[in-house]
Amino acid sequence: MLKDGETYIVSKNQYQNIKGNAVSGEAKPFAPELKGTEETVMGESTASASKQQWNKLVDQAQKTKDPVKLAEISAKQDKLLKVIESEKQTKYSSYQLPGGTEYEEVLIKAPVNTPENLIIKQEGGRFNIYDPADNALIGEGTTKAKAIDHKRYASFQLGR
Repeated sequence: MLKDGETYIVSKNQYQNIKGNAVSGEAKPFAPELKGTEETVMGESTASASKQQWNKLVDQAQKTKDPVKLAEISAKQDKLLKVIESEKQTKYSSYQLPGGTEYEEVLIKAPVNTPENLIIKQEGGRFNIYDPADNALIGEGTTKAKAIDHKRYASFQLGR
């Protein structure tokens, strides 16, 4: 007996034939090279979702008379207002077609792969990379990724 939305009765030979031709195996992850990437969507359509949250907070504020709750709602509104403004800001909106709606941009950020044999320290608002063998400074930058890139460039130049 086979079930695939409906029930079928088949002979043993038919079952073995179907089983032999069936595609089976372990599930493989889709695009494993994208593991660790971060996706950020900016534009009008994402801002509209935050505006819905804003409207809910306004409704809550109108229903309550408790000053403590009003202060909490006000703080949430301030944070949400910053989120709405940041979601609206896009870099290439000038390329939007005239009359176009729901423009959005997707920023895909690759993961930072840190070589395991390096020492990375955040010092004074900067990231410094040290060689574990002699504790020499071999890279620096304002972000971890920039420090690693600087290290790669310096290694290429010095032949390390």
